[in-house]
Amino acid sequence: MFQSMSTKVCLALLLALALLLSVVAQEKPLPVIPWLEKHEKDIDSLKSLQIPSEVLKNCMVEINGELILDMSADFWCRLGVNEQKQYAAAYQVWYARKHGLELEKVVNLNGVPLVMRLIPPGKFWMGSPENEIGRENDENRHQVAISKSYYIGKYEVTQLQLESAMGNNSSSFKDSNTPARGVSWNDCQNFCGKNSLKLPTEAQWEYACRAGVTYAYCGTSPDEYGWYKDNSKDMIHPVGQKSPNSWGLYDMHGNVFEWCLDWKRDYSSEEVSDPIVLSTASERVFRGGSFSLNAQSCRSGNRGGSEEGNQGNYLGFRVLLKLTEK
Repeated sequence: MFQSMSTKVCLALLLALALLLSVVAQEKPLPVIPWLEKHEKDIDSLKSLQIPSEVLKNCMVEINGELILDMSADFWCRLGVNEQKQYAAAYQVWYARKHGLELEKVVNLNGVPLVMRLIPPGKFWMGSPENEIGRENDENRHQVAISKSYYIGKYEVTQLQLESAMGNNSSSFKDSNTPARGVSWNDCQNFCGKNSLKLPTEAQWEYACRAGVTYAYCGTSPDEYGWYKDNSKDMIHPVGQKSPNSWGLYDMHGNVFEWCLDWKRDYSSEEVSDPIVLSTASERVFRGGSFSLNAQSCRSGNRGGSEEGNQGNYLGFRVLLKLTEK
Protein backbone atom coordinates (compact mmCIF):
# COMPACT_ATOMS: atom_id res chain seq x y z
CA MET A 1 0.00 0.00 0.00
CA PHE A 2 2.73 2.45 1.05
CA GLN A 3 4.79 1.48 -1.99
CA SER A 4 1.78 2.22 -4.23
CA MET A 5 1.29 5.64 -2.62
CA SER A 6 4.98 6.39 -2.98
CA THR A 7 4.84 5.52 -6.65
CA LYS A 8 1.83 7.82 -7.15
CA VAL A 9 3.60 10.70 -5.40
CA CYS A 10 6.69 10.23 -7.57
CA LEU A 11 4.57 10.18 -10.72
CA ALA A 12 2.77 13.36 -9.63
CA LEU A 13 6.07 15.12 -8.95
CA LEU A 14 7.45 14.02 -12.33
CA LEU A 15 4.29 15.30 -14.05
CA ALA A 16 4.56 18.69 -12.26
CA LEU A 17 8.23 18.94 -13.22
CA ALA A 18 7.42 18.17 -16.84
CA LEU A 19 4.74 20.89 -16.88
CA LEU A 20 7.14 23.39 -15.35
CA LEU A 21 9.82 22.60 -17.92
CA SER A 22 7.23 22.97 -20.65
CA VAL A 23 6.25 26.46 -19.44
CA VAL A 24 9.89 27.53 -19.17
CA ALA A 25 10.57 26.23 -22.67
CA GLN A 26 7.69 28.33 -24.02
CA GLU A 27 8.92 31.59 -22.41
CA LYS A 28 10.29 34.00 -24.97
CA PRO A 29 13.95 34.91 -24.58
CA LEU A 30 14.91 38.57 -24.19
CA PRO A 31 14.84 40.23 -27.60
CA VAL A 32 18.09 40.56 -29.48
CA ILE A 33 18.44 44.16 -30.65
CA PRO A 34 21.01 44.30 -33.47
CA TRP A 35 22.05 47.95 -32.98
CA LEU A 36 22.91 47.28 -29.33
CA GLU A 37 26.00 45.42 -30.53
CA LYS A 38 27.62 48.59 -31.87
CA HIS A 39 27.01 50.25 -28.48
CA GLU A 40 28.68 47.43 -26.57
CA LYS A 41 31.19 49.74 -24.84
CA ASP A 42 28.40 52.10 -23.80
CA ILE A 43 26.38 49.22 -22.40
CA ASP A 44 29.38 47.96 -20.43
CA SER A 45 30.02 51.41 -18.95
CA LEU A 46 26.33 51.73 -17.99
CA LYS A 47 26.52 48.34 -16.30
CA SER A 48 29.54 49.55 -14.34
CA LEU A 49 27.26 52.21 -12.84
CA GLN A 50 25.00 49.47 -11.47
CA ILE A 51 22.27 49.68 -14.08
CA PRO A 52 21.01 46.08 -14.53
CA SER A 53 21.21 44.35 -17.90
CA GLU A 54 17.44 43.88 -17.91
CA VAL A 55 16.92 47.65 -17.72
CA LEU A 56 19.42 48.31 -20.50
CA LYS A 57 17.94 45.70 -22.83
CA ASN A 58 14.39 46.96 -22.34
CA CYS A 59 14.87 50.69 -21.89
CA MET A 60 17.70 51.86 -24.14
CA VAL A 61 16.81 53.16 -27.61
CA GLU A 62 18.74 54.69 -30.47
CA ILE A 63 17.81 58.17 -31.72
CA ASN A 64 19.88 59.78 -34.47
CA GLY A 65 22.58 57.16 -33.89
CA GLU A 66 22.83 57.98 -30.18
CA LEU A 67 21.99 55.63 -27.33
CA ILE A 68 19.46 57.20 -24.92
CA LEU A 69 17.31 56.03 -22.03
CA ASP A 70 13.62 55.45 -22.75
CA MET A 71 11.83 56.30 -19.50
CA SER A 72 8.47 55.70 -21.17
CA ALA A 73 9.19 51.99 -21.82
CA ASP A 74 6.78 49.53 -20.19
CA PHE A 75 9.64 47.87 -18.34
CA TRP A 76 10.77 51.21 -16.89
CA CYS A 77 7.24 52.11 -15.78
CA ARG A 78 7.04 48.86 -13.78
CA LEU A 79 10.11 49.78 -11.73
CA GLY A 80 9.68 51.20 -8.24
CA VAL A 81 10.31 54.89 -7.65
CA ASN A 82 13.65 54.31 -5.92
CA GLU A 83 14.89 52.12 -8.76
CA GLN A 84 13.88 54.76 -11.30
CA LYS A 85 15.71 57.44 -9.33
CA GLN A 86 18.87 55.33 -8.98
CA TYR A 87 19.10 54.36 -12.66
CA ALA A 88 18.20 57.84 -13.96
CA ALA A 89 20.94 59.38 -11.80
CA ALA A 90 23.46 56.83 -13.09
CA TYR A 91 22.39 57.55 -16.68
CA GLN A 92 23.02 61.28 -16.13
CA VAL A 93 26.55 60.56 -14.84
CA TRP A 94 27.25 58.19 -17.75
CA TYR A 95 26.06 60.70 -20.34
CA ALA A 96 28.23 63.47 -18.89
CA ARG A 97 31.32 61.22 -18.90
CA LYS A 98 30.69 59.92 -22.41
CA HIS A 99 30.42 63.42 -23.88
CA GLY A 100 33.01 65.12 -21.68
CA LEU A 101 30.40 67.44 -20.14
CA GLU A 102 30.26 68.94 -16.68
CA LEU A 103 27.42 67.77 -14.45
CA GLU A 104 27.29 71.32 -13.11
CA LYS A 105 28.03 74.54 -14.95
CA VAL A 106 28.24 77.99 -13.38
CA VAL A 107 27.01 81.11 -15.17
CA ASN A 108 28.38 84.41 -13.86
CA LEU A 109 25.75 87.09 -13.32
CA ASN A 110 27.88 90.16 -12.62
CA GLY A 111 29.78 88.34 -9.90
CA VAL A 112 26.85 86.28 -8.59
CA PRO A 113 26.97 82.58 -9.58
CA LEU A 114 24.00 80.79 -11.13
CA VAL A 115 24.53 77.01 -10.94
CA MET A 116 23.06 74.78 -13.63
CA ARG A 117 22.72 71.00 -13.97
CA LEU A 118 23.14 68.84 -17.05
CA ILE A 119 19.97 67.17 -18.34
CA PRO A 120 20.67 64.25 -20.73
CA PRO A 121 18.38 63.44 -23.68
CA GLY A 122 15.75 60.75 -23.30
CA LYS A 123 12.13 59.72 -23.71
CA PHE A 124 9.41 60.08 -21.08
CA TRP A 125 5.68 60.17 -20.44
CA MET A 126 4.49 63.78 -20.29
CA GLY A 127 1.21 64.42 -18.49
CA SER A 128 -0.38 62.03 -16.01
CA PRO A 129 -2.26 58.73 -16.03
CA GLU A 130 -6.05 58.90 -15.67
CA ASN A 131 -5.98 57.29 -12.21
CA GLU A 132 -3.50 59.77 -10.67
CA ILE A 133 -4.98 61.57 -7.67
CA GLY A 134 -5.54 65.25 -8.41
CA ARG A 135 -5.25 64.84 -12.18
CA GLU A 136 -6.75 67.63 -14.30
CA ASN A 137 -8.31 67.31 -17.75
CA ASP A 138 -5.43 69.14 -19.45
CA GLU A 139 -2.83 66.52 -18.48
CA ASN A 140 -3.32 64.10 -21.39
CA ARG A 141 -0.50 61.55 -21.13
CA HIS A 142 1.68 61.19 -24.21
CA GLN A 143 5.22 60.11 -25.08
CA VAL A 144 7.83 62.79 -25.66
CA ALA A 145 11.40 62.52 -26.90
CA ILE A 146 13.90 65.14 -25.71
CA SER A 147 16.58 64.74 -28.37
CA LYS A 148 19.23 67.17 -27.10
CA SER A 149 20.87 67.66 -23.74
CA TYR A 150 20.76 71.03 -21.99
CA TYR A 151 21.56 72.73 -18.71
CA ILE A 152 18.83 73.98 -16.38
CA GLY A 153 18.98 75.94 -13.15
CA LYS A 154 19.83 73.85 -10.10
CA TYR A 155 17.62 76.25 -8.17
CA GLU A 156 14.91 78.73 -9.00
CA VAL A 157 16.38 82.14 -9.90
CA THR A 158 16.79 84.08 -6.64
CA GLN A 159 16.13 87.70 -5.77
CA LEU A 160 19.88 88.32 -5.53
CA GLN A 161 20.53 86.84 -8.97
CA LEU A 162 17.71 88.86 -10.49
CA GLU A 163 18.98 92.14 -9.05
CA SER A 164 22.62 91.43 -9.88
CA ALA A 165 21.89 90.53 -13.49
CA MET A 166 19.43 93.35 -14.19
CA GLY A 167 20.85 96.16 -12.06
CA ASN A 168 17.48 96.42 -10.40
CA ASN A 169 14.79 94.08 -9.03
CA SER A 170 11.48 94.17 -10.87
CA SER A 171 9.95 92.21 -7.98
CA SER A 172 8.57 93.96 -4.92
CA PHE A 173 10.27 91.28 -2.78
CA LYS A 174 13.94 91.76 -1.84
CA ASP A 175 15.11 88.87 0.44
CA SER A 176 18.16 87.64 -1.43
CA ASN A 177 18.17 83.81 -1.27
CA THR A 178 14.48 83.22 -1.80
CA PRO A 179 13.13 82.68 -5.31
CA ALA A 180 12.55 85.76 -7.41
CA ARG A 181 8.80 86.12 -7.39
CA GLY A 182 6.26 88.65 -8.42
CA VAL A 183 7.88 88.49 -11.87
CA SER A 184 5.91 88.37 -15.09
CA TRP A 185 6.70 86.23 -18.12
CA ASN A 186 7.90 89.43 -19.80
CA ASP A 187 10.26 90.13 -16.86
CA CYS A 188 11.71 86.63 -17.28
CA GLN A 189 12.26 87.22 -20.99
CA ASN A 190 14.14 90.42 -20.23
CA PHE A 191 16.37 88.58 -17.74
CA CYS A 192 17.04 85.74 -20.19
CA GLY A 193 17.74 88.04 -23.13
CA LYS A 194 20.28 90.05 -21.16
CA ASN A 195 22.14 86.92 -20.01
CA SER A 196 22.00 84.64 -23.10
CA LEU A 197 19.65 82.27 -21.29
CA LYS A 198 16.19 80.90 -22.05
CA LEU A 199 13.05 79.81 -20.30
CA PRO A 200 12.59 76.03 -20.65
CA THR A 201 9.82 74.72 -22.84
CA GLU A 202 7.03 73.02 -20.94
CA ALA A 203 8.34 69.62 -22.10
CA GLN A 204 11.91 70.43 -21.03
CA TRP A 205 10.61 71.58 -17.65
CA GLU A 206 8.55 68.45 -16.94
CA TYR A 207 11.28 66.13 -18.22
CA ALA A 208 13.79 67.76 -15.86
CA CYS A 209 11.30 67.74 -12.99
CA ARG A 210 10.51 64.04 -13.29
CA ALA A 211 14.17 63.09 -13.73
CA GLY A 212 13.14 59.59 -14.76
CA VAL A 213 10.28 59.14 -12.28
CA THR A 214 6.89 58.19 -13.72
CA TYR A 215 4.97 58.70 -10.48
CA ALA A 216 3.14 61.84 -9.28
CA TYR A 217 6.21 63.42 -7.68
CA CYS A 218 9.96 63.11 -8.30
CA GLY A 219 10.21 60.86 -5.22
CA THR A 220 8.06 59.06 -2.69
CA SER A 221 6.83 62.05 -0.68
CA PRO A 222 6.08 65.67 -1.65
CA ASP A 223 7.23 66.74 1.84
CA GLU A 224 10.76 65.61 1.05
CA TYR A 225 11.01 67.63 -2.16
CA GLY A 226 8.92 70.76 -1.89
CA TRP A 227 7.18 73.52 0.03
CA TYR A 228 3.39 73.48 -0.24
CA LYS A 229 0.33 74.37 1.84
CA ASP A 230 0.74 71.68 4.52
CA ASN A 231 4.41 72.38 5.35
CA SER A 232 5.24 75.94 4.21
CA LYS A 233 3.46 77.86 7.01
CA ASP A 234 2.13 79.98 4.14
CA MET A 235 5.64 81.30 3.46
CA ILE A 236 8.08 81.16 0.56
CA HIS A 237 11.35 79.55 1.64
CA PRO A 238 15.00 80.00 0.59
CA VAL A 239 16.01 77.77 -2.31
CA GLY A 240 17.69 74.41 -1.81
CA GLN A 241 16.36 73.47 1.63
CA LYS A 242 14.52 70.33 0.51
CA SER A 243 15.99 67.24 -1.18
CA PRO A 244 16.96 67.42 -4.87
CA ASN A 245 15.49 65.13 -7.50
CA SER A 246 17.62 62.41 -9.07
CA TRP A 247 19.20 64.90 -11.51
CA GLY A 248 20.19 67.31 -8.76
CA LEU A 249 17.43 69.93 -9.10
CA TYR A 250 15.83 71.59 -6.08
CA ASP A 251 12.32 72.94 -5.48
CA MET A 252 10.72 71.52 -8.62
CA HIS A 253 7.61 70.97 -6.46
CA GLY A 254 6.10 73.97 -4.69
CA ASN A 255 7.69 77.17 -3.36
CA VAL A 256 6.89 79.26 -6.48
CA PHE A 257 5.39 78.47 -9.86
CA GLU A 258 7.94 78.59 -12.69
CA TRP A 259 7.24 80.24 -16.01
CA CYS A 260 7.85 78.24 -19.20
CA LEU A 261 8.39 79.46 -22.75
CA ASP A 262 5.24 77.99 -24.31
CA TRP A 263 1.75 79.25 -24.77
CA LYS A 264 -0.74 77.01 -22.94
CA ARG A 265 -2.66 74.73 -25.28
CA ASP A 266 -3.96 71.14 -25.23
CA TYR A 267 -1.34 68.41 -25.59
CA SER A 268 -0.95 66.30 -28.68
CA SER A 269 -2.27 62.76 -28.40
CA GLU A 270 0.62 61.49 -30.53
CA GLU A 271 4.24 60.83 -29.66
CA VAL A 272 6.24 64.01 -30.27
CA SER A 273 9.85 65.16 -30.26
CA ASP A 274 11.05 68.40 -28.63
CA PRO A 275 7.60 70.03 -28.61
CA ILE A 276 7.11 73.76 -28.20
CA VAL A 277 3.87 75.74 -28.53
CA LEU A 278 4.56 79.00 -30.39
CA SER A 279 1.04 79.66 -31.70
CA THR A 280 -0.58 82.47 -29.74
CA ALA A 281 -3.05 81.61 -26.99
CA SER A 282 -4.46 83.55 -24.04
CA GLU A 283 -1.96 82.27 -21.45
CA ARG A 284 1.70 81.33 -21.01
CA VAL A 285 2.47 78.13 -19.11
CA PHE A 286 3.79 77.97 -15.57
CA ARG A 287 4.60 74.76 -13.70
CA GLY A 288 5.52 73.25 -10.34
CA GLY A 289 2.89 74.53 -7.90
CA SER A 290 3.47 76.94 -5.05
CA PHE A 291 3.82 77.32 -1.28
CA SER A 292 0.10 78.19 -0.90
CA LEU A 293 -1.41 75.21 -2.76
CA ASN A 294 -2.03 71.59 -1.78
CA ALA A 295 0.38 68.81 -2.73
CA GLN A 296 -1.76 67.61 -5.64
CA SER A 297 -1.34 71.01 -7.30
CA CYS A 298 2.45 70.55 -7.10
CA ARG A 299 2.56 67.22 -8.98
CA SER A 300 5.03 66.78 -11.84
CA GLY A 301 2.19 66.71 -14.38
CA ASN A 302 0.15 69.63 -13.04
CA ARG A 303 -0.20 72.61 -15.40
CA GLY A 304 -0.96 76.27 -14.85
CA GLY A 305 -1.06 79.38 -16.95
CA SER A 306 -1.65 83.11 -16.99
CA GLU A 307 -1.30 86.21 -19.15
CA GLU A 308 2.25 87.37 -19.84
CA GLY A 309 2.07 90.47 -17.66
CA ASN A 310 0.90 88.77 -14.46
CA GLN A 311 3.26 89.56 -11.53
CA GLY A 312 1.56 87.44 -8.85
CA ASN A 313 3.69 86.77 -5.74
CA TYR A 314 3.49 83.03 -6.47
CA LEU A 315 5.26 83.38 -9.85
CA GLY A 316 9.00 82.77 -10.32
CA PHE A 317 11.22 81.09 -12.89
CA ARG A 318 14.14 78.77 -13.63
CA VAL A 319 16.42 79.20 -16.64
CA LEU A 320 17.87 76.99 -19.35
CA LEU A 321 21.20 77.10 -21.17
CA LYS A 322 21.75 75.33 -24.48
CA LEU A 323 25.09 73.55 -24.74
CA THR A 324 26.10 75.48 -27.85
CA GLU A 325 25.48 78.92 -26.39
CA LYS A 326 28.25 79.22 -23.76
